[in-house]
Amino acid sequence: MNCEEIKEKIVDYWDGSIKSDDRIEIEKHIAECKNCQKELKALRIVDAAIHKWKGLSPSTNFEAGLSQK
Repeated sequence: MNCEEIKEKIVDYWDGSIKSDDRIEIEKHIAECKNCQKELKALRIVDAAIHKWKGLSPSTNFEAGLSQK
């Protein structure tokens, strides 16, 4: 696999919804490719931030304030 193919499949790789053959190829590629390692690291950071924010909810007047802006 090349970097473009990895980018297309990296989210499925991260969430575990990828075929085992593809998983093995992706892991081999990522082990050797600094750019794809960075992509995976960025995905981990975004995923952690999303999970951190899941419990947050907007204030009661958020929608009204947004409409005014």
